[in-house]
Amino acid sequence: MPSPLPICQGWPQQLEERSVRRVGGEREIPVDVRLVTATHQDLQQMQERGSFRQDLFFRLNVFAIDLPPLRARGDDILLLAHHFLNQFASELGKNISHIDPTAQKLLKGYAFPGNIRELRNLMERAVILCDSDSLSPRDFAELASASSSEITASEDEPCFDLAELEERAIRRALVKADNNQTEAARYLGIGHDALRYRLKKYGISSD
Repeated sequence: MPSPLPICQGWPQQLEERSVRRVGGEREIPVDVRLVTATHQDLQQMQERGSFRQDLFFRLNVFAIDLPPLRARGDDILLLAHHFLNQFASELGKNISHIDPTAQKLLKGYAFPGNIRELRNLMERAVILCDSDSLSPRDFAELASASSSEITASEDEPCFDLAELEERAIRRALVKADNNQTEAARYLGIGHDALRYRLKKYGISSD
């Protein structure tokens, strides 16, 4: 863990006194700041093990806010998904008004290891690929392949083979990217080599 405030001496004490002293300096410089820190480590356990300074821990631990990962926030996933849908539909000039129930179930069943950043990128890609007024599972082909949840289609929603969904997504991305493979891979959220493998797999030409 990098040492914070590298230009100051005695910074744990100075956090409390709200003053700093430059390295090699003798004068205390008053500062009016509020320090906000974030970590995915358990600082309580770290300071008990001696791997994090106890005096710094108690000075930082004034008001702790526990932010659970996106996968543990239930309907927040859909609230954020609709926010990003409106944002990207407006930016891209597309008339997409909602996410159909099956696609919503797909989103809620995914673990989102990349949290909100991953959801944002996923929604941008889906809006780019969508050719109707509603996002459906076919617009989340990569998510459908990665998700371990079982998606049951409604009576009026046809079932799609995952390979078919993936092929459709690749073809749409190529169209959007004017057959530029690098740009298409970015739309799909995969590497260039992964895209070339799939082009060969499905016999898709990007010439």
